[in-house]
Amino acid sequence: MRVMEAGNSPSVGEAHSSTSDGQPVGFDVPGWTARPRPGRITLTGRMCRLEPLDPGRHAHDLFTANADDASGRMWTYLPVGPFDDEPTYRTWTEWATASEDPLFFAIVDQHSPLPLG
Repeated sequence: MRVMEAGNSPSVGEAHSSTSDGQPVGFDVPGWTARPRPGRITLTGRMCRLEPLDPGRHAHDLFTANADDASGRMWTYLPVGPFDDEPTYRTWTEWATASEDPLFFAIVDQHSPLPLG
């Protein structure tokens, strides 16, 4: 990961650093303050909903969806992965479900029962 050197502070909207693939990581957010934590509730939007992660409902379909990314680039911004097999992924979802911080959610399309991410 390339990190900006001291004294070369980026302006608002410029990445502080990037991965070896050139993907930006970390933007300056002036005036940022912590927000209240979400609860383990389903958050519904127009196009999708966020459901609290549930290994029984989500693990298989999420593993399948994640396997579509053969390059592994989608894992750049995630603290875990990629996973080599479904049992290992399911074990991680069981751990994640028990986590109080952070909370994990599945992204589900409003027109499909399948989780997408």
